[in-house]
Amino acid sequence: MRKLVFGLAFLHLRLWFCAEMLNLERVERLVVLEALFKKAGSLKPWKVWMC
Repeated sequence: MRKLVFGLAFLHLRLWFCAEMLNLERVERLVVLEALFKKAGSLKPWKVWMC
């Protein structure tokens, strides 16, 4: 459980960083994509989010 919490926190920071680097107006777009990955059962989409 602890690993999952840290993993999700890391993913959130990566999404925020990618959004800033891409100069996106809405981080919500990435949050929605993150939610879709969770529904798909993938807890390690790190490679997909690398900017």
